[in-house]
Amino acid sequence: PPIPPAVIDNTPPGDISSSEVQPAKPTNIGFRIKIFPEGKSNLLNIPVHIVIYKGGGTAAFLVADDKTKSDGSCNNLIRINNYDVIGWDIKVSIPYYLQKKITNKTLWLTGETDVLVNLLAGNLQDNDNVINELDWSLMASKWLGVSSRADINQDGIVNSLDWFYINKNWGLIGD
Repeated sequence: PPIPPAVIDNTPPGDISSSEVQPAKPTNIGFRIKIFPEGKSNLLNIPVHIVIYKGGGTAAFLVADDKTKSDGSCNNLIRINNYDVIGWDIKVSIPYYLQKKITNKTLWLTGETDVLVNLLAGNLQDNDNVINELDWSLMASKWLGVSSRADINQDGIVNSLDWFYINKNWGLIGD
């Protein structure tokens, strides 16, 4: 069966025009993804791929692509309406980093549920979700040069500061 598209909404709630005071109802129920990519200082406009599963499941329930604000949070709220509030698994990936899966996340019905995701640097060839000799080879070919892919810390040159992340995360496999 096809995967339903993400329902994302970044519009503010409307104004109440009635003179009668109404109890506040949450208008933004959903997941707000915020990423913390290791070594990066500029977090604006990083493409983020998000897959949401019912807890423990392997079939994607919802798929979304977004970009980040300067603080690393995604621009859009991912709404999940009329479903269980507990037991969501969320897989997050960005280019050149290991994928991360957050398991058994509860969706709070009182508003936005923050999902904070730490991502490990060094998956430079970006195909196998493991930091290995393919990533080392790519970094070595860019050594002391300029490369947006291999310059993990974004200081303008590929050097030992970037190599640190490959070495630190050597052999790790993403979720």
